[in-house]
Order: sequence, then structure tokens, then C-alpha cells
Amino acid sequence: MADLTTVDLSIVPLGACDPKDISSFIADSGISRFLLEEPYVGNARGAHLLQRIHDDASGEDALAVAAQRRGRCVGFVVLRFPVWDREHFGFEVGRVEHLQGADQEVLERLVDETIRQLRARGTHMCSARLSSDALAALHCLERSGFRYIELILAPWRDLSTWDPKGFGVTRPTGAEDVDRMCAIARQAFHTDRFHRDRRFDRAAADGVYEKWVRSWHAEPSPSQYSRALVLDDEVAGFFMFELLGPFGEAGETVAQIVLNGIEPSRAGRGAGFEMYCDVLDVASEAARYATTAVAAANPAVINLYAKLGFRLTSGGEVTMHWWSDD
Repeated sequence: MADLTTVDLSIVPLGACDPKDISSFIADSGISRFLLEEPYVGNARGAHLLQRIHDDASGEDALAVAAQRRGRCVGFVVLRFPVWDREHFGFEVGRVEHLQGADQEVLERLVDETIRQLRARGTHMCSARLSSDALAALHCLERSGFRYIELILAPWRDLSTWDPKGFGVTRPTGAEDVDRMCAIARQAFHTDRFHRDRRFDRAAADGVYEKWVRSWHAEPSPSQYSRALVLDDEVAGFFMFELLGPFGEAGETVAQIVLNGIEPSRAGRGAGFEMYCDVLDVASEAARYATTAVAAANPAVINLYAKLGFRLTSGGEVTMHWWSDD
């Protein structure tokens, strides 16, 4: 990739930067507000974030560039073009996984390079999810055609204070449950970004979660858990979570709630509360914290998390979408 240079600012491949330089930039100015709160607080000044950036930038579907000023890293953007999304939607899809810059000039150059790369690849649609306190970066994306879609909140709970409930309404899922879980997944999610953005085909939006469930169960890892809600001898819901760690100063394990849903006809009768309690009973045996993400447009689930003793980190994350002119 050719360098784009104006005065003392240049755009170069992220791999051309000294990793210590990138780490120093993140520690000084790249840690979002919610990563400074429990359960992330004290995580070696962004060590977890640095690992995420490295993993995302190292993927075969990734393109990562950095901004340098006088040879020092002052920002970077990590783009991905997932095969999973392209196969599902039938067109090239991009994701802005990370976008950070030391000042307005840096951010504008990085966003300009992002749009150039999207157009060069014939990308039809691109999403970005950034911390809600990254206002300058969000404004730069908006000026380049990205549009606000949703606000994602980040509930968390300290599981050391969880009192097991023992409802016993869930069990580990088996291969025979997957088709039923997929049918529920196609019906249960209507406040997400794929449904809020009407430019997505509705059937394809429903199918995102079916494909997610099938992918999760096709090659499960020991850190991934899946449980089925059973009511009247029928699978009426499902719950997927993953153990991650270590986090925070004490290096505690975190149970990250990934996806869960209930058949709409069964919702609103207390089954969701009991399903969550069952899962937290299991998770509390292996993890210190539980974390998740939920759309601010889904007050029913937010209220459920509050009932379960979850707290919200300050801020959250904003999702934006860009669509090509054609």
C-alpha cells in the first residue's frame, strides 16, 4: 500500500508500526470509558483491548492501517470483510472493528482511507461500532456517509454475589435441538441493527441468527456453553454464553452472554427470568463476572437484566451503517 503523506502525517500498514508504539498510543488515548470500569478496570492499561486489535488485524479478511506523525503512531483503523457476511447476504460487507485517532486531522485521514478501501473492494455495506464517548470518530464517520443505527448498552454482574436459584428449566443442548433453536432464532430478534436498518432484506435479517446458532454448534469449543429452555417437554428457548479471561486486576474469568431467545408465544410469562437464572447458576460456578450487550431499543430485556442484579457501564457503543451509492 502506498503511503499517503501530507506534511508530517502519513498512512501506512499497521504492521509497519512498532507494537510498543501502538501499545503506548492505546494506553495514553485509546481506552474507551467503559473499559475503565468493572469488570475491565485495571486490565494492564488496555492489554485486553490491544490483544483484540491484534487478533482482528491479523485475520485473513482484515485490512489495517495506521496514521504516523514524525514516525510515531497517532491512530489506526482495522477493517474486516468477513466471508461469513458475504456468503449470507450475497454482497461484500465490511466492518470497522477499530477506529482511533489522536486528533481531528488524523481521524479524517483514516476515515478517508476507509472509504477509499471500501469503494476499491466494491463493498456494498459497512458497519462500525465504536464507544459512545468516541465523539470525534463518530462525527467523522457521519460526515463520510455512515448513519446512526443503534445504541448498545453493556450490562454486567458480579457473580460472586449470585444466589443460585435452582429452577431447573434448562438443560445442555444436543444436536437434536439445533433445528428448533434455529426456528426460534428466526422469530425472536426484531430490535437488532439488521431489522432496524430496512435496507437489509427481512428474510436475510432473520437468517443472521439462525446461521449464528448453527455456526456455534457446528464446531463448539470447551469454553462455549449452550442451554435449552424446556417447557411442556418442548424446547421453547435457548441461551449461549462463553467463558473469557482473564479480565481486570485480579485476572478473573468472565462469562460473556452471546445470544439467547425465547419463542415469542412463550415470552412475558416469567420463563425468560427462570432461564437466565439457570444460566447464571451454571456460569457462577466458573466465572467471577457476567457481561453482555443489549440494544437500548429493547427495554424488556434491559429491565430483565436489572431484575437479575446487572449494572450498566457508563456510555455504551454506537452502531453506524454505510451503504454504497449503488
